[in-house]
Amino acid sequence: MADGMPVRQLLNLTAVAEQTVYLNCKTSPRMESEKLEWRRDNQLLPANHRQYVFPNGTLAIQAVDARLDSGFYTCRTVDGGSVHQQLDYHLLVIIPPRIDPLVIPTDLSPLARLRVSCLVSRGDPPILIQWFKDGQSLTPAKAAEQDIVIQAIDEYASFLAIASLNVRHAGNYTCLASNSAAQDAKTARLTVNVPAYWVQEPVDAFALHKSDLRMTCQANGNPKPVIEWKRATATAAGSLRNYVPVGGSGRGAVLENGTLVMRNVQRSDEGSYLCQATNGIGPAISKVTQLTVKSAAYFTVDKETFTTPLGGAAALDCRAYGDLPITATWFYKDRPLKEGAYDRLAFQTQNLADGFRSSLKISRSQRGDSGNYACKVSNEFGTATKQLTFLVQEAPEEPKNVAVAATNSRMANVGWTAGYDGSSAVINFIVEWKLVKAGESKWSVEHTPGNSSSYTLKNLRPATRYDIRVRAENLLGQSGPSAVVQILTDEEAPSEVPRDVVVTAASSTTINLTWKPPPPEAHNGLLQGYIVGYRVENSTEGFAYKTVKSDRTGGRKEEAIVFNDLRKYTPYAIVLQAYNAMGSGPKLDLTSVWTKEDVPVEAPGSITATAESSQRISLAWEPLRRESINGILLGYKILYKPLTDWTSQPDIKIVQDTICVLDGLRKFTNYTLQVLAFTKVGDGVVSSTVYSHTLPDVPSHPADIKTLVTSPTSILVTWSEPEEKNGFIKQYNVYLRAPNGKKDKKRVVYPDSGSLNKYEFHDLNTNVQYEFWVTAETEVGEGAASFRMKQAPEATGPARIATFPMTIKAHIGGSAVLPCLTVGFPSPALDWIRGGRIIRNNGINDVLESGSLSVKNIQTSDAGLYTCRVKNIYGDDTVEFTLQVQRPPVPPNVSVSAATAESLVVDWQMLYDGGATVKGFTLYYRPTLGSWKSVRFPASLHSYTLKHLMCGQNYQIYMTAYNDVGPSDSSDTVDAKTIGQTPISSNDKSLLVANVSSVLVFLSTWENGGCPIRSFAMKYQAFAEGNVWKSVGELIPGDAESITISDLAPETLYRLKLTAVNEAGTTEHEYSFGTLTETGEVMMPEVVLQKEKSVLPFHEDPSKMIATGGGICGLLLMAVIIAIFVVKRRNRKYSSSGVNIRRDITPLCKLQLTPKHSQSPWQSVAQFSADPKNHTVIPLSSPARVWMPPARNNNESFYGTPKQLNTAIRPTNQHDIQIASLQFEEDEHYQTPSSNRIIKRDESTPDSGFSGSNVKHSHGDSFRRDSMAPTRFSTGSTTSESDNIHKLNVSAHKNRPKPAQRKRPLTNRSKQMAMGTASLLRARPAPATSSSPSSAEDIPFTDYCTSRVPPRRQHQPASVNTIQFPPPPPTHLDDYEDYREPSQYRQQRRAHEVINLQHRYSVNVRGGVEDDDFAGGQEDMVDDDPLQPTTTV
Repeated sequence: MADGMPVRQLLNLTAVAEQTVYLNCKTSPRMESEKLEWRRDNQLLPANHRQYVFPNGTLAIQAVDARLDSGFYTCRTVDGGSVHQQLDYHLLVIIPPRIDPLVIPTDLSPLARLRVSCLVSRGDPPILIQWFKDGQSLTPAKAAEQDIVIQAIDEYASFLAIASLNVRHAGNYTCLASNSAAQDAKTARLTVNVPAYWVQEPVDAFALHKSDLRMTCQANGNPKPVIEWKRATATAAGSLRNYVPVGGSGRGAVLENGTLVMRNVQRSDEGSYLCQATNGIGPAISKVTQLTVKSAAYFTVDKETFTTPLGGAAALDCRAYGDLPITATWFYKDRPLKEGAYDRLAFQTQNLADGFRSSLKISRSQRGDSGNYACKVSNEFGTATKQLTFLVQEAPEEPKNVAVAATNSRMANVGWTAGYDGSSAVINFIVEWKLVKAGESKWSVEHTPGNSSSYTLKNLRPATRYDIRVRAENLLGQSGPSAVVQILTDEEAPSEVPRDVVVTAASSTTINLTWKPPPPEAHNGLLQGYIVGYRVENSTEGFAYKTVKSDRTGGRKEEAIVFNDLRKYTPYAIVLQAYNAMGSGPKLDLTSVWTKEDVPVEAPGSITATAESSQRISLAWEPLRRESINGILLGYKILYKPLTDWTSQPDIKIVQDTICVLDGLRKFTNYTLQVLAFTKVGDGVVSSTVYSHTLPDVPSHPADIKTLVTSPTSILVTWSEPEEKNGFIKQYNVYLRAPNGKKDKKRVVYPDSGSLNKYEFHDLNTNVQYEFWVTAETEVGEGAASFRMKQAPEATGPARIATFPMTIKAHIGGSAVLPCLTVGFPSPALDWIRGGRIIRNNGINDVLESGSLSVKNIQTSDAGLYTCRVKNIYGDDTVEFTLQVQRPPVPPNVSVSAATAESLVVDWQMLYDGGATVKGFTLYYRPTLGSWKSVRFPASLHSYTLKHLMCGQNYQIYMTAYNDVGPSDSSDTVDAKTIGQTPISSNDKSLLVANVSSVLVFLSTWENGGCPIRSFAMKYQAFAEGNVWKSVGELIPGDAESITISDLAPETLYRLKLTAVNEAGTTEHEYSFGTLTETGEVMMPEVVLQKEKSVLPFHEDPSKMIATGGGICGLLLMAVIIAIFVVKRRNRKYSSSGVNIRRDITPLCKLQLTPKHSQSPWQSVAQFSADPKNHTVIPLSSPARVWMPPARNNNESFYGTPKQLNTAIRPTNQHDIQIASLQFEEDEHYQTPSSNRIIKRDESTPDSGFSGSNVKHSHGDSFRRDSMAPTRFSTGSTTSESDNIHKLNVSAHKNRPKPAQRKRPLTNRSKQMAMGTASLLRARPAPATSSSPSSAEDIPFTDYCTSRVPPRRQHQPASVNTIQFPPPPPTHLDDYEDYREPSQYRQQRRAHEVINLQHRYSVNVRGGVEDDDFAGGQEDMVDDDPLQPTTTV
């Protein structure tokens, strides 16, 4: 304000008592001299401990009190005595309401009266009082609904009244008082106590013996009543004092709802029970109930065993309990026994006081009486059954399945299966054995407990045969002996060490060891190989062992092994021991042998190089570790050369110590330094390169100098740099000496990079000769002087060039400036000349104002000599410049000169460096289909060995070279291969050693092909298991010597697939072997054939091959005579064409009849059938022969397909069948096959594709058998009555191709003739497991139409063709007359052999494919279609 009065404001503030209030001062000092203060009643604040002023001017008052803190507060800014701003507060403190606790009695019951008061003991008015029940407001309306009265006494008191309490009034009641400051509430719980009352009274209960029972008793009240069950004691039933609590026992429990649960109720539980409920409000309530227990018939023992000796008498007792009456029924093996029906059985019953008894008496007991009996009792409440086991005891039967589970050289483990024990526990098994030799009859005896199933015989003789049998013994006696089994004890380990052992070191990593086997008498069996161990001498590591397999002749030859990958120049200890199937013999400890020396495998480390002068560098390094030297260290070689000498070979200095001083080096030059150690074998690994720069020195003299007259009083001196700068040129000193001058003049010129070094002297005397020279200076000092030049200023200035001749290098595509500084007066004329021609400015080659020549976009054609020529009236001058154009180098010529299993030696030759020094090479290589890797080399190398490559792999290699311009293109890619190949499999004789239930696989017999084998994978299958293969564990390590396949079946044929993997690839080979018989013998040949016969196809089945071959040989002579006769006859009739018969190599031959090209027309079916020459018998055993069908018209062909083919077949003799008629029905819209094939097959072992009486085609066509005469079989041959003709109707399916044109001229391309596929019903014998291969011949259709119009439907008979069948193969080895089998094996084999003498043959007619491309005049029949309709005879 104008008068200086402060600005004042007044604010009202209300606060709640006992809380903290904050007064914010909204004024602030405007000048540093001003300060802020709070006052109350002109008293400066804070005035007590409850007041505090914050730095921002806010006043805080804690626990405000209405009496002490209400009033006016002032905040103001003061400067000296003046008040500039002021803010006033009026603080009003209000006291919040407080309610006294509500009081509600706790012993209230229904119909009682209640009055609850709510008193507000403090608080500023006005105060509002409200009532709530269970959180809900009790408005007058809601209170009236619940018969509650709420009445205010005054402003500070209210009461709640209930005239008649009931349960619904129970709950939480709250009184709430509030004013403008705050509110307060108090809550109390109203509880209405209700005496216990019944919800469900208990009632009398009934229960069955051993059943579960629930007796319900439910009561309610407030508080919730406690329910207790009690049972009356037996002494004073009816008196409450004599009831005892029930529950908490193992069988009885009271649930939360008061239900009594009793499990497994007994008769003793019957009686009076009391249920009592109480909650402390009023008297308890109770109810007495009665429990009645009834008992179904039951047993205390439900299983029992009775025994009697064979022929003795026995009584089976059945004692039951329960309410009478009880009846009993006896059962034997679940069949009821009727009284009086058995003469040896008698029944007896008796009622007892607590139950019932029934007895079954058996006289003259027999073994068949043993078994399970049952006694079933019943009454009105239930039934029960007791199981009784009756055992008729006798001496046991002999043990079964006696076998030897394991043997060794001194013992055998015999196992057996217990036979019938005679219904008496076997107490002993008696194992008996004796030697198998003539005259030996004494059996040795050992006893073993009756609960055993095996026994180990000890102290046997090695490699000895024993007969073993077992008896059983119980309390009634011994059994007879079991079947005898024979064993052969195992071999023992060799007992002596190998002889004539020679050990030599072949290389630094290889030791050769040769030896001869131990003496034969020490082999102790078949010597299988040797175990050779080796380790570093005096090493704490264990021996590493290798196995050397011996030959199968018993180890008579000299053996050898090579130890590879050994430590270099290291002594090795070697042990050697022989082994056979049973283990290893004693060890032979050999004297140690050292591997040969080799080059060091480490480079010297921690190399330090120090330049001591401009021509001396000293080096020091750490010596090599002893184990890395690999021999006797002869010294160290230091390889050094200037860094910029890219292509030169380094100089070498040899020292014996770990320090070296190099003298005579180039001054101020950066050197590359490497160190290697060497032995007598050669150089070791080269160290990494270190660099050292020789110190600077004074430079040499400037290379050239010129003095040129620029005016009558001036001389220009120019010079070129020293050839040896020996440091950084700090300055040039230009000297001038006048004639007879006593003091030389010196001028300092600082070098300017890229500019001509020059200095011009002025104010000289005309025609006075002066002497000039120049020196260069480095930080070390001034160098030698240049040539001294004498020159006098002249009045005439001939044209001269101050620039020196030079060679200028430029990158292709770049630019270059050729300098040409000229002097002379008058100013000379300047020309640039190349190749005798003056260069004119053309935008690429331009002469600059300075006289320099600029060359842009440089190409290789721009390289060469350039001449700068100047001329004036007093003289002329020329200087030549050489322009070198640099480009990337030409790719090197790469070749591979040598290869090992893991390395390739790569050589290369540099053809052209591109005009710039080649600084290095990059070699790229990769395995086929692998990723590329690269190696970089210095330019001094021209050969490199790629190491650590994959063995036996093809690699691709190419290189690039690089210079300052850039890298070259890639060279031609070279293909090279490391030495090695995939693993080489071994034969099964050396690989497999079979036992009864296992086979030992000698993996070491596989050769690695030059590449170490990484792993083996193995799987096997029994021949009878088809395609079910079992894997042998996970991958087998490649260095594993052998592995055993266990758990094989005795006397069984197996296939084994063995897969080996090395870096070169994978080799898989399949082997077959047979396990030994249970007696340890090799499988008999007939067993092998029989087992293989059931699973192998014909061409792999030896028995079928041999039998069929025998049958064919029996008919061979007659077949040859018939074949020769037919061939000659047909050759005479059809000399211009014929049919070739091709034969398979299988005993059941497949005959392919192929018509040759012929000019004869096709015959009709009737014509073909009428010609008896077409009735041809084709025996399968005959050699290849000619058969002539009618030829077709070669100019035209009509198209159709057989819609229906009817075939009638009958046998003509024991080995022939005859196709009596072939009826064809054509469809003119489709192509007709040129031939039908008749397939015959031995049906003795039909495949699984043929089924029962009526086979549905996949497109719905069925194949019907009209008639089939019964076929009689006898001893492997097929016979039938001659009048029986087996007819089968065959229908082609309707899955046809698209229609073809009705006629078209023949071409020389193959035409596919469509033929439907079908299946036929077959008569067949009992199923077998394998099918025989088929034989076939092609019979041409003979009903092609001869006109050019589409053929009409026609039915004509076809030719009659007879096909001869071979006799069926023998079905077991008895059919071989020359085979003699031991009678015991014959009897055992016949016991399980199924002999099938039924043999059938099938005839199949199907379409073929014509090929008009003739080769040598022959038309081939292409056999593409699968076998189609087949008739079985």
